[in-house]
Amino acid sequence: MGVKELHDRYKPLSKQGLLSNASRLNLPAIKRTMKLIDLPMLKLDAGDKTTFSAINQPVETLDYSEILDGLIRVNPVIIQSVLFDGSVSNIHGRTYESWATVLSTIHPEQIHIYSTERPTASADVICLTPEKLKQIRDDLQSRFKLHVKAFWRD
Repeated sequence: MGVKELHDRYKPLSKQGLLSNASRLNLPAIKRTMKLIDLPMLKLDAGDKTTFSAINQPVETLDYSEILDGLIRVNPVIIQSVLFDGSVSNIHGRTYESWATVLSTIHPEQIHIYSTERPTASADVICLTPEKLKQIRDDLQSRFKLHVKAFWRD
């Protein structure tokens, strides 16, 4: 018995969520499965291929444009983005603007932004303050009319 059948039998009024890095949205089986998910929460940390590669360090066969195409097709979708500063950053200038523009193209139901709280592969990653996360949230909401929730540890 599959997850959908178990859901329908035991918890038909609950919503099914999925957390994913969105790397395989182009596969036919994934496309079919996404239609069964009530709350797809998919990752997008960058608005361009160069920043995506620097942040996520994907395998060579992973195509950033295919991820974007897949994200545009998923509706509704919640985008989750980790934001940080350092030698690689997605919160300033061109990298921030391209990410914000891509988000507005996807038209997500919600965007969840947060910063890293755990140790990272690079020692120069700088976690954002709640104030910076709020500033980014407010900018995305006012300029792009996006529904953004900012999360941080108290």
